[in-house]
Amino acid sequence: MATEQSHFRKEQREGLVVITVTTPRLIDQDVIQVLERNLIPVLRQGKRLVVALDLSHLEYLSSNGAGLIMLCKQSVVQNGGSLVVSGLRPAVLELFSLMRIDRIVRFFGDLEDVAAAVAAGENLEPEVQRASKPAPASTPALSVESSAMLKRPVHTGSAVHYINDPTLKRIIRMWTRLPEETREQIRQLAEAHAVPS
Repeated sequence: MATEQSHFRKEQREGLVVITVTTPRLIDQDVIQVLERNLIPVLRQGKRLVVALDLSHLEYLSSNGAGLIMLCKQSVVQNGGSLVVSGLRPAVLELFSLMRIDRIVRFFGDLEDVAAAVAAGENLEPEVQRASKPAPASTPALSVESSAMLKRPVHTGSAVHYINDPTLKRIIRMWTRLPEETREQIRQLAEAHAVPS
């Protein structure tokens, strides 16, 4: 049974909750805030949920839209569940890879692939997470003010990209607007999923 909400649809399928984002662009802050207000409570309703976030309608997203995806992951994981993403279009997949979301969230081609993985009892975490060791407790948090970040290469397949100054400024602005409790939760999530360099 599917229920339609503002910019998303929720339905139950064979052992998983499917959330289909119905908006084609996650760039408008108003849309992102409406989604956050309506979607996060849905994700926090059950314990140990397996959630498939169907993004097959999504054509583009901003860094704030990517932040919403990470908030969804965090909300599900805090309740002992798993969140995976399915149906990514090539342009969105490339953005997710550039932002390294592929190291935190596992991607599937479509919902049938997700259902098959759940039915087979597969680990739903990304390969990078399963292969990595947790970071030592003494590892310092990365400082976003570091000018070295501007020159740090980001590898995506055969291409190398550099984080540019406007992107870093947007990330810093978004980070400083978050409540301290949320920032701490994100730090803990990042430390739990740290990949050794």
